[in-house]
Amino acid sequence: MFLSIRGRFWDKWLRCCHFAVALLLPATLTWAQEPLLPDVVLTTAEQAWLEKHPTIRLAVDIDWAPFEFVDEQKQYRGMAAEYVRLVEERLGITLQVDTERPWAEMVEAVKARDLDVFSLVVQTPQRDKFVNFTKPYISFPMVIFTRDDQDFIDGLDALHKHEVGVVESYATHDLLARNHPNLKLSLAKNVHAGLEAVSTGKTFAFVGNLAVATQVIRETGLTNLKISGQTPYRFELSMAVRKDWPELVPILQKALDSITPEQRDAIYNRWVRVKYEAEVDWRWFIISFGAGGILVTVFFFWNRKLQAEVNQRKRAEKDLNRESLRLQEIIWGTNVGTWEWNVQTGETTFNERWAEIIGYSLDELESTTIDTWTKYAHPDDLKRSSELLDKNFSRELERYECEIRMRHRNGQWVWVVDRGKVVEWSDDDKPLRMAGTHTDITERKKVGTLKDEFISTVSHELRTPLTSIKGALGLVSGGAMGGLSSDAMEMVELAQKNTERLILLVNDILDVEKLESGVVDFQLEPVVLNDLIQDCIDANAAYAEEFGVEFIFLQGDDTAIVKADPNRLDQALTNLLSNAAKFSPEGSKVEVSTGQNGQGTCVKVKDYGPGIPESFRENIFGRFQQMDGSDSREKGGTGLGLNITRMIIEKHGGTIGYDTKMGQGTTFYFTLPNVE
Repeated sequence: MFLSIRGRFWDKWLRCCHFAVALLLPATLTWAQEPLLPDVVLTTAEQAWLEKHPTIRLAVDIDWAPFEFVDEQKQYRGMAAEYVRLVEERLGITLQVDTERPWAEMVEAVKARDLDVFSLVVQTPQRDKFVNFTKPYISFPMVIFTRDDQDFIDGLDALHKHEVGVVESYATHDLLARNHPNLKLSLAKNVHAGLEAVSTGKTFAFVGNLAVATQVIRETGLTNLKISGQTPYRFELSMAVRKDWPELVPILQKALDSITPEQRDAIYNRWVRVKYEAEVDWRWFIISFGAGGILVTVFFFWNRKLQAEVNQRKRAEKDLNRESLRLQEIIWGTNVGTWEWNVQTGETTFNERWAEIIGYSLDELESTTIDTWTKYAHPDDLKRSSELLDKNFSRELERYECEIRMRHRNGQWVWVVDRGKVVEWSDDDKPLRMAGTHTDITERKKVGTLKDEFISTVSHELRTPLTSIKGALGLVSGGAMGGLSSDAMEMVELAQKNTERLILLVNDILDVEKLESGVVDFQLEPVVLNDLIQDCIDANAAYAEEFGVEFIFLQGDDTAIVKADPNRLDQALTNLLSNAAKFSPEGSKVEVSTGQNGQGTCVKVKDYGPGIPESFRENIFGRFQQMDGSDSREKGGTGLGLNITRMIIEKHGGTIGYDTKMGQGTTFYFTLPNVE
């Protein structure tokens, strides 16, 4: 009850006080004469266009006070109405105002060209499709309203669990639906309905224009509402003209530009600042002083509550600033360059480190666009980069990553890894904004080159003598040197086994080197997958028998034809089969199967071994990776098989992965594209 009468006391008391001040200080309330508008100079073509279009129909919001509204006498009023009248005066035209239709119908009427001009509207991508905009001439923040028993709201992301009210077809609706799809939006027919839903608990919050919502709250007495948070958006309000009338936009802009700051301030003061009529009810004048003590008490506690919320907001802002500083420190500590690219306009922003990587300062690079990047990138790398960007834009790749060369100021080429991701999309799924990093990997490339040269040299230098040693040991064990004692024969067999392992390791290292350097030439051709799998199983059956294991082919799709290099695909499948055999219990089966999925034909190799430990799964496709434990080490292998298999499958344009459960086995699978 007290809350319901508080608004009436407050309104009446302020009216009386306003009247008293007016009696005491009448000289201070005189209005200054508005200055004359400067001339609006139109070109001959613009004047001719206006003469050719004597009727211009205006779409307005009939229920959006104080910006614009239609009163009970069907008069168009509000801030925008005053601007419209000034525009009419300056251009010598009359705009026909539609005072009947609700806002959603006004929007559809402009789309259908049944109306011609929006008086006051926010520019959005949806509206860009059917109207052209003037520069904004009114601006107000977009804020969050809740009931007064709610805490401070730290931005729109804090509302994702709640129902949030917006007015249907308002810019708020368009912005939140596009940029915050996780919000549960409740559509209201107007601001009053949206705020009333919050007041009665039907929705948790309402997002809208500060000026409009506070005007509605004051007029309707919704005293249990408050501003609980802010958004990153503002209502930048412009006039907007149907798309096929581009000539009218600069005409209206000239008229708007001619409105002086003094006149803009006068309009603002008349409609935004609270205005009370000077009529006096003397009973309320007396009662107001009697209620003064109560009001002072109310204001005291209200002020305390507001102060607490302000302090909470300051703490939140401080935390935000601290997080921002921390992020800057992290970027500085990692020594990476950063970039942000407006894909539609080409405008690009770099940090200082990005410029330093190529030997410049940001000031020396002057105004930066995407052309700045292409100017310093190696021409031979641009095609590969463009292909990867296109895949990111088509959502084929979630992220863009490419190693490229950039020309340094000293004329040398530096290597960078360029990573990025589209962070904002348009309604028609076009990339709008992209962000990413540049990391200098020149030294890493040098070290990698030295390492590869070292491995290549060692591998080639080892291969020849190891082959000779293997041959010599074979002759000795075959009796070419005469009979050997059992101890000597055991030593020769051990040397043979270790020699074979070294040769296998050297061959695997050479395969890795060739695959990484691109030396391997993949001879892709149509391959009947079932035939290749069966041949591979037959060739490795003896190897499986050494472990007491049997390979079983569960033929699925006998028509599958993939584009592959038969020899390399056989090598990849052999690696998977040998791994499965080594880690399968004696007497078990290794099952091979095929099937179709959305990407092509999938091949699965399933064993019933111990499974892959959690600690090892992250590195399963790495180099020289073998599971710890004596049992695993006794299985042998170089630790390169799965790494080679992954590279082979990816060179075919395929994907590889696995599923595993401890104690139940592991299934490795790869998918290859079908022949179209």
